[in-house]
Amino acid sequence: MKVLVIGNCQARPLGAILSRLHEDIELLDPVIVHLSKDSDLPEVEPRMKEADLILAQSVNDNYPCQFVRTQNLREAHGDKVVIWINLFYTFYNPELRYVRRRGQPTLSGPMGDYHIETVLHGFQNGHSVQEVVSLLGDEAWNADRYKGRAEASLDELKRRDELTDLRICDFIEESQYDLKLFHTFNHPAKSLLREYARRALDHIGKPPSRDPELDKMGEPLGKFLCPINPMAARKVRFDTSADTGYRGVKFTIEDGRVVNQRDFKFYSPLELVEAYYRVYEAVDLSDIN
Repeated sequence: MKVLVIGNCQARPLGAILSRLHEDIELLDPVIVHLSKDSDLPEVEPRMKEADLILAQSVNDNYPCQFVRTQNLREAHGDKVVIWINLFYTFYNPELRYVRRRGQPTLSGPMGDYHIETVLHGFQNGHSVQEVVSLLGDEAWNADRYKGRAEASLDELKRRDELTDLRICDFIEESQYDLKLFHTFNHPAKSLLREYARRALDHIGKPPSRDPELDKMGEPLGKFLCPINPMAARKVRFDTSADTGYRGVKFTIEDGRVVNQRDFKFYSPLELVEAYYRVYEAVDLSDIN
């Protein structure tokens, strides 16, 4: 069976796991939604026609690239289109966010495009680096600051889940305390991608025929890693004692512009806050969306 996966950064690893779980799956080159343009259709359309199954991430009707929109895919390719959701959940790290300034690209830093609201709030309110480091590990402060965010995030995920062909929220809700299912709010862990792949195979009547040692695959979306927020760490049943720092990237600041490097860097909480403060001191934060 030829399978075309359409989606964001989750598409390629989901497809890779699918092919490992069943020897009958032949993956076609995936379509990455945020990199696609209408002008790409002549190159992509033959793959869509060739595919026996199009596993497509749900995309709104107003998305700029028209051929990846869910409605257009269904109209063009009918029942061979199976819709899945963008896996997005804030339970483990409700403090993570993007920083966008009007008319500017997303602000980068030591964790790529991810920022930590606790650090940003501390900088904007004149807190010292050490004060912010303390807040990062303060369960009571985090519980008050981020109260209700995980619940709202799960409610939204459930709403979108109901509109798809593959349901996954029941697994997330049941397993979130026993398995770490996300590295960041939009980078699911292999454990969750594996379950999603298994459900996709069940949906098309091809239950997994082999069970490779996926541990050897590594974490395909584990580029950025951070400790679980203290309010979430109190609830989980898996070991978090090794989560003592942050896996990010090296960066430079050139003429008020943050430039990320390819090299990874491990930051202690103190080093990370200092790094963010260097970024915020160098850029204009007066116009954050």
